Amino acid sequence: MPFDPISYQLAKKAAARSVISYDRDGDGFIEYIATRKYETMPAVGAQYELAIDNADGYLKAFNPADNTWRRVSYAPLNGYSGFDNAGGGAWHNYINIPVTTIPSEYAQYRVVINGGTVEVYSVDGILKASGSGLDSFWTYVRSNGLDIRVFDQAKSQLYFWTEEWDYINQKATIWVNLTAGGTELNIAYGNPSALKSSYENGEQVFEFFDDFEDGVIDEKWDVSNLGSVVEENGYLEIDPNTNTWNNMDSAAIASSYISANFIAEAYLEYIGRPNDLAQIYLMLEGPDGYVYAGIGDPWEAYNPEFRADINGDSYKSGQNTRPESGTCKITIKRVDGLVEIYENDNLRKSGTFTGDFTTLKLVNTRYQTYNWKTARWHYIKILKLADPADFGTPVILSFD
Repeated sequence: MPFDPISYQLAKKAAARSVISYDRDGDGFIEYIATRKYETMPAVGAQYELAIDNADGYLKAFNPADNTWRRVSYAPLNGYSGFDNAGGGAWHNYINIPVTTIPSEYAQYRVVINGGTVEVYSVDGILKASGSGLDSFWTYVRSNGLDIRVFDQAKSQLYFWTEEWDYINQKATIWVNLTAGGTELNIAYGNPSALKSSYENGEQVFEFFDDFEDGVIDEKWDVSNLGSVVEENGYLEIDPNTNTWNNMDSAAIASSYISANFIAEAYLEYIGRPNDLAQIYLMLEGPDGYVYAGIGDPWEAYNPEFRADINGDSYKSGQNTRPESGTCKITIKRVDGLVEIYENDNLRKSGTFTGDFTTLKLVNTRYQTYNWKTARWHYIKILKLADPADFGTPVILSFD
């Protein structure tokens, strides 16, 4: 479209591959442009006029040969290419989150990027830091997020896992395993050549993790007593085929950890059939008892309700309180001798439990000759309930 450069002209007659250092408004903007080189230039040098297009904000050059204004493509001179799977490219910017209280132990933190706002949360949802005005992240990050890298003050990469990536609506949730002694938590972006990082690994971020993405049931799950188990498309689907209580067990998770403070979280998708009777639970067991939470059908009416139980002390939301099919986020939180059970982040049951847990189970059952519900499990994880770090305000910095 036509472009009037009169009031937006920054520099005239800039020779090929150079920019005149000209600061029209005294705000230093042109000096930033002057530190860039052109990626695309004509084979024969020519004289061009440079201007900022007030319609889209891009730097453009006027070509007298055809009397057209064209966008100038430019890239930083330097950058950093030391992260894994760089693909021959380089990173130029990163979100810098200073660590103001240096952690003495590793811990997991959740970084939420929403438009130009960056927030950091501990595993139990406490807001640790917030920064705004960081919209340029979405301007330069790849639409698929493959260029995300997380690193510390020494540029040592940290393990991370992306729970949510919505480029269109500019929303992302990234879990990070912050190691002991870290003084910075950084998120690099903007390398158009980058491939998926080997550090994007949920099993290295959390105490226990399975996102069911690889299509293969891992050996850590014991499925020998189930009728039908399918892993595909990011979920594990369970159907029992007998008339008895059926469990799917994990291999024993180290009791030295699971007995300590933790948060166990799972996403349950349940798909009903007419006249169903079923119990679909996330369960923790040990020699001293059990805790479970999930969806159950009361005998009196075939409509599911949320149920929770702490070693025999039970909670039921009531008949007809949930649709026949749906999804449910289940959270079991252990803090010393206190257990709290949440449904979709709402506290439903709390009680004391001082014993050990040694096994994580996913349970789907049916009774007698009735049909049963199909249970699909997504994103099973156990998080370490620790918050040893404090953070300063997130800002965007450059490697250049």
